[in-house]
Amino acid sequence: MGYCTVDDIKADFKGIQIETSGTTITTAKAEEIISQVSAYMNGRIGVKYVVPVDLSASSDAMLILKQICIFICGERVKNILEVKTGNTQVESDKKQPYNTARTPKDDLDLIVKGLLLLHSAPLVSAAQGVSSFNYYEFISHTIDV
Repeated sequence: MGYCTVDDIKADFKGIQIETSGTTITTAKAEEIISQVSAYMNGRIGVKYVVPVDLSASSDAMLILKQICIFICGERVKNILEVKTGNTQVESDKKQPYNTARTPKDDLDLIVKGLLLLHSAPLVSAAQGVSSFNYYEFISHTIDV
């Protein structure tokens, strides 16, 4: 299950041409990219939430993951098009060398750290990374924040 669709990418990135055939990025290639990005996202958030997050399309958690997936997939498609066609992005669309804006990977970090919550998404563990164990007569606590 992917966190976005080809139509979502086309809607957010109007200049990207994804067709069934005859273009540099076909629908099949875009769907492959979506699967890869969704697997990457699952790998990142899987330490905290049960993945894949399978919620209704209107849930807050799914909307957050969809936004992140669209952005990562759109950037990847644009970069592939740029390399294959030699056409660079328009000036207003270029990345700045020192981008201070939040990125989707920053958002994934915030999710893993628990600073951006996926409400209604099932947690991997009720302990939230806190566990106790007895090791050689000492009691040790591990707290993963």
